[in-house]
Amino acid sequence: MSSNYRFTKEECHTVHPDTLLRRMLSMTAVLPMTIVPTLQGPFETQIGKGQCGTVYTLGIGELVKKTPNSTSNIAELRCESQSHMNVLKAFYNAPEALSSKAQVPRFYTFMSPPSSHTDDEPTDERVDILSDYGYGLVSRRIFPLHDFIATALLESLVPTFSVRQRETCLSNPTNNNCLVRLYLGRRGVSRSKVWAEDMSLRNFPLHVDEMERLCLPIPAYITTMAQSLALMHWKAGIDANDVEFVLGDSIQNSTDRDGQTISVWLLDFNQCRRFSHDQAGLKQLVDGFWWNEPYYPRPSFSNPQDRVWWDTFLSKYLDASALLTDSKMPRQFIQAVEEEGGTLAIGTIGAAMALIPSFREAVTSYLGISAPGGIWRILAIFFALLSIKSLPFVWHFRVFKNLIWQFKFQPIPLAKSHLFTPVITTSHNSISECDYNFHKSNSTYFADLDVSRAAFTGALFKKSLARLNSGDLTGLPEEAKTTKASYYVALGGVGCVFRKEIPPLAKFEVWTRLLSWDEKWIYLVSHIVKRGAKKPSNYFFQSWRNGKGGKKPMKEGEDKIKSIYATSIAKYVVKKGRLTIAPEIVLRRSDLLPERPANQPAIPTQVSDTPTPEGGEKPYMSSPENLVAQVMGQLRSENMFDKKEDAKEGEMTWKEVEAKRLRGLEIAQHFDGLTALHGEWNADDNVLGEYGDFFW
Repeated sequence: MSSNYRFTKEECHTVHPDTLLRRMLSMTAVLPMTIVPTLQGPFETQIGKGQCGTVYTLGIGELVKKTPNSTSNIAELRCESQSHMNVLKAFYNAPEALSSKAQVPRFYTFMSPPSSHTDDEPTDERVDILSDYGYGLVSRRIFPLHDFIATALLESLVPTFSVRQRETCLSNPTNNNCLVRLYLGRRGVSRSKVWAEDMSLRNFPLHVDEMERLCLPIPAYITTMAQSLALMHWKAGIDANDVEFVLGDSIQNSTDRDGQTISVWLLDFNQCRRFSHDQAGLKQLVDGFWWNEPYYPRPSFSNPQDRVWWDTFLSKYLDASALLTDSKMPRQFIQAVEEEGGTLAIGTIGAAMALIPSFREAVTSYLGISAPGGIWRILAIFFALLSIKSLPFVWHFRVFKNLIWQFKFQPIPLAKSHLFTPVITTSHNSISECDYNFHKSNSTYFADLDVSRAAFTGALFKKSLARLNSGDLTGLPEEAKTTKASYYVALGGVGCVFRKEIPPLAKFEVWTRLLSWDEKWIYLVSHIVKRGAKKPSNYFFQSWRNGKGGKKPMKEGEDKIKSIYATSIAKYVVKKGRLTIAPEIVLRRSDLLPERPANQPAIPTQVSDTPTPEGGEKPYMSSPENLVAQVMGQLRSENMFDKKEDAKEGEMTWKEVEAKRLRGLEIAQHFDGLTALHGEWNADDNVLGEYGDFFW
């Protein structure tokens, strides 16, 4: 302690507040010993209150008791006591290399009423009666910061306060217990419009840009938070949800009897829960990071210095985690946090632009906030942003974005080994897509399915359409060679089965893949599933994502079905004018099919300009049931394929491809049979009525 800077009382009164804060909050200064104001108060003095409980001093003030606010918080407080003990044990047994971890208040006991001999929880009235000797979590107190620091915080960070306003703020009894929250993930917050009566020093937020201006030891704060988070994750086994990092006095930890020092303290474990070491557990850790107050640095690109602080944090966190576990989850956690931060990038950039005065003036002028009707314009823009998916031409942008990317810019062609591999598109349920039950309206599912199928069909037909339209006529029937028209893909039908509703603003994924094909139609299947239900480990088109997924596969059966919102099937046909081109010709043009064995009967590949009869059979196909049964029987025979059929490593053989195709065709035939419903139109002279969109 002799190497620390020692303040005198006279110096505390005369030095500039910025200098005082720079030295006092550096955790290397020794301050004059002070008597904490609450020690002179009543036997029990309230020094804090949250959603779960209220904190009181006990005895002479060295201990605190956190009591539940209501009966519903008793179980939560019990859970907090267990998490508190786990964290304390983990920090006590931490490796010596993690000496920069935060301080944790010593845990003493969880108090219960003497008369409580059953598991029944008391009523709210009994909690009030038993507040003195009832339920409570007892621990060592985190002492408030020195009075000089509270004064310097107001003088330095709230310069708009007059002397009288500062005195009003400091005279408020609730401000006698000053603790500083370290917000390394937030900057640019103005304090100019805060009233002195509303200013709270109990949990004073200190933002990262203010720390930078004061030249505080931010790397030291980051190291403390990173090591503490790693210990909570991989030693205590909790998700660290809603914990707090504050600067407080360390009277009980100081070895200097004539002074006191400042430390980073870790508190509030009532929202912490244990997590599983799988994808669900990983999501729980990521949610715990983002749902918390912005204590940790953020993976932001809007400010270069924020990126420096984030790089420091992830480095310290991974280094600490490597001492505690051999699991890959720490790195997966960091990657998942960065991915989640990437989805917030637009909002971050917008917030950064809002700090530019000229930008704010331009926006204010355009919105006409001070003009009549300005507030309605703001509300209209806000509602439009919430409903952006339903705005004019947004559907066109989403669909053509995927088509153009696959046809023009995707450098990697689809390979034989990935013929049945799905593509994933992500979206959310916007407000305007909700029905009167406030769930995603059934009709809006099809717009999101269009977007996903556009991404897959672009990859599936990219090479074949390019070759066909460039004049590659090899293997085509004579009629197709003489027809003057371009080749194109048309959607022939869509069906959807709904499983459960999608709540407002919920994120979801659409997984689309090839299901099957026959002599005319190509069938695609799409599954709309909960976001993050399965995280792939390999991305064929996006190798930079590889390794960011989960190692554990999804459970089979019911667990997989629970993640599905809806399932859709669609059929496509490739046309040249009125002529239909057989799917096998198209897929071979894309080099997606293995060589057909010599003894394998071919699917008819003639083209036709004859429309399918209503409710009748399709040309060149006896019936779906008969064809499937016939070929499945051939598949089961021993002599249908050469036993020495070869395939390149990683690719499927013709037998494997045909088995997948026929399995999908067994499902698709039921959907295709719905074409018979065209003949069920009852065009009678008698109807119930006729109604328009807006009028009767």
